[in-house]
Amino acid sequence: MKLGKLIFTCCLTHVALAAGSEPCKRPLTYIATVDGIPWKFSVSNGVAEIHDANPRYGVFSDYGVYSDRAYRTPNIPAIPESTSGAISVPSTLAGYRVVKIGGGAFRGCTNLSAVSISPGVREIGVRAFQDCRTIREVTIPDSVQNIDWLAFIRCASLEKVNGFAQGTNIYKSAFHSCEALKSFHFPATLRNIGAKAFSMSGLTEITIPAAVTNIGAEAFFGCNAMRKMSLPADLDSIGDGAFMGCDHVTEAELPRKLDRIQSRVFSHCLRLRKVSLPEHLRSIGDEAFYNCFALSQVAFPNSLTNIGDRAFLGCTSLEAVSIPCGLEALGVDVFFGCAALKRVRFSGDAPRIGRGLPFATNIVVEAVEGTKGWDGDGWRNYKIEFVSPSSR
Repeated sequence: MKLGKLIFTCCLTHVALAAGSEPCKRPLTYIATVDGIPWKFSVSNGVAEIHDANPRYGVFSDYGVYSDRAYRTPNIPAIPESTSGAISVPSTLAGYRVVKIGGGAFRGCTNLSAVSISPGVREIGVRAFQDCRTIREVTIPDSVQNIDWLAFIRCASLEKVNGFAQGTNIYKSAFHSCEALKSFHFPATLRNIGAKAFSMSGLTEITIPAAVTNIGAEAFFGCNAMRKMSLPADLDSIGDGAFMGCDHVTEAELPRKLDRIQSRVFSHCLRLRKVSLPEHLRSIGDEAFYNCFALSQVAFPNSLTNIGDRAFLGCTSLEAVSIPCGLEALGVDVFFGCAALKRVRFSGDAPRIGRGLPFATNIVVEAVEGTKGWDGDGWRNYKIEFVSPSSR
């Protein structure tokens, strides 16, 4: 093993390149050669971190402030860019245990086919494997708990991710645009799936484990090949646009604890035919089911109080809608463009409507005798038929 110190330090180079910024706190960068490959790393608290040698990264990736603009500067990966084929990340460098693959460590290494990460590594850092377009397989040890922002973004050939059996967090855009990634085993210990974590990937089916409490915004946006999803019953939150554009999904059963469907969650799921809403649901966000052409029916729970703007706009197969008695507010254009919809049934008083109409004026409103508010602004535009409660 050969150890040598790079000529520059992170701090001095950073000051020269980005005057006026806070000094970088990254330690000196060293080189150790293992099996003919020179590895760049730093040592802190007696352990090693493999990382790029671009000093500007230290300012925002692993040490606090984040700036995407600075990531556009030339990258100096932890190993020579010409390194090719399958490689293994060493467990030690110069006698120091490797515990982290830091920011930009392999960014732009376009000749690698497979990477095996040694046991003991706890974290894969920001943009660690960004644009490694030829990597087909990655083996992640059970010691890794976090896969950080954009860690594998645009690894277009990545087909297989092994291990990661004890992970807890997959952060923002970690596997964004991994088009060849057809499957991913989510560990039972996983708690959080960040925004855009798998967006535009090739996933065909997902089973989210019970420990997950949050799926971030657009986490699976644009997964056009996805056909099946299984969500845990106790999932607390599904972010805006989480499954938007998953146009081969045909059914969705939402978790029982979910009380709000965020905006655009299933927007443009063109083949979604059936959705099961939780019994305690209170709100459906704007454009939640926008342009779900195949959706033919939906059963709203009695707990529902609000349906947002354009929530079901363009659902051309929707044939029947029954609004529960507790609904308080109905947004703009909620059911516009629902060509098969001829009437909307209301069980309670007329809900508030906003600055525009909730659906086309040729749709008949069916209301229960004795309910109120149908002479208010907006509702006067519709033909209203009153029916006795017994007829329901």
